[in-house]
Amino acid sequence: MRDFLARGGLWVVAQAVVLAAAFGMPYVLPDSVLPWPPGTRAVREVAGVGLMVAGLLEMALGALRLGRGLTPLPKPTSNASLVRSGIFARVRHPIYGGIVLLGIGALLRDASMLPLPLAV
Repeated sequence: MRDFLARGGLWVVAQAVVLAAAFGMPYVLPDSVLPWPPGTRAVREVAGVGLMVAGLLEMALGALRLGRGLTPLPKPTSNASLVRSGIFARVRHPIYGGIVLLGIGALLRDASMLPLPLAV
């Protein structure tokens, strides 16, 4: 437990709470709360799925490039090294970025705009 806290485990817990709120809010609130403008469903679905695919791809490329250095905690393991190649040459935090893209894409497909600011 001490190692979990020392390596930033509370940040992981806080992120999990925010993600759960962003992804869970559409299922708790009625669709009538801050609805999307009428006639935008098809565009939102295409954009949402595109962002979700991009997010999953970004996350996968980041995870594959990290290999054994992959950890959910913010502070790396003692034997990890700074990765500057692959997707990390362009994006410093591809897994976090992918999660954000995935979340925004999923919320674009939803019937309410209310969770979108939380995801952003």
